[in-house]
Amino acid sequence: MNNTPPAQIASHRAPAPRPSRATVVLVLLLIGCGERPEVADGMIPDSPSARRAIDVAMASWKAGRPTGRVESTAPQVLVADTMRTAGQALDRYEILGDTVSGKTRDITVRVHLLHPEKTEILRFKIVGIDPVVVFREENYDMLAHWDHDMMAAPNGAKPESGEPATEERP
Repeated sequence: MNNTPPAQIASHRAPAPRPSRATVVLVLLLIGCGERPEVADGMIPDSPSARRAIDVAMASWKAGRPTGRVESTAPQVLVADTMRTAGQALDRYEILGDTVSGKTRDITVRVHLLHPEKTEILRFKIVGIDPVVVFREENYDMLAHWDHDMMAAPNGAKPESGEPATEERP
């Protein structure tokens, strides 16, 4: 039997869970999804601000820092890029151009990578004013299709866990 007074038990509870970065990013995306176009338009950074955010994101990558919140930036910059190959480093980059596409400013970047040496052309979607969120296009697309069950096995096959596959939504 536990003889610890209830007040002491309560103080040993685990802290309340913090929202994940994906949840925060999804909330930021949904801000611009309402019926009021002036809200969405206000969430698209101008070209100089978006390019500064890309410069911050690329400098962070080049320094070997993980994605997420970039420290000591004003406005705050958040980077969502899960497509990077582990151990691959950014050597240099060039901004090839930018445009407004829907509710984002899209910036195309040529990146020169090391380990292994490779050159790629990537597209980033920038949204927000403060914070400014820099999404690699593939990450943005995954969030934009949140209603799709990304864990469903193709053609109704059973996943490796042996659990039955969920059915795809229409």
